[in-house]
Amino acid sequence: MSETPVTPNSEQEEKVLVYLQSATEYVEKGAYDQAIILLQAAVILQPDNIEVLVHLANAYFQLKQFDDALLHLQHAYHLDPSAPDLVQGMGEIFLRMGRWDDAIIQIEALYPIHQEKALQTCRHLLAAFSGHTIDRLLKLCNKHFDKG
Repeated sequence: MSETPVTPNSEQEEKVLVYLQSATEYVEKGAYDQAIILLQAAVILQPDNIEVLVHLANAYFQLKQFDDALLHLQHAYHLDPSAPDLVQGMGEIFLRMGRWDDAIIQIEALYPIHQEKALQTCRHLLAAFSGHTIDRLLKLCNKHFDKG
């Protein structure tokens, strides 16, 4: 009985899975730098793998490297613009970067996709309060979320 040879594609998928599993273990230990090295290797093999891109963005986020986190989430978003977690994640990153207007734009984009996640992001923005955007944010929240 002969074995079926492993194709390069399945070898790549297997390597990416191993990298992702190992990176997850590093993240659980708080070793984000090591996780990033593995996730970058996985992205080289599969640059359009949304799961890997999201994990990489999350690792960068934990290290407060928001530009890198945003870059990878935006790439994932371009691959799947209907994913509410990606839109919400970009909004959260914009909040951390102090880019209030961009965060509000993400909340507006998130609302038609997933109202509860939009509300959650809106609450985070309110908690971060920025005087120059508060009126715009309150109007947005009242427009979409005021049930009373």
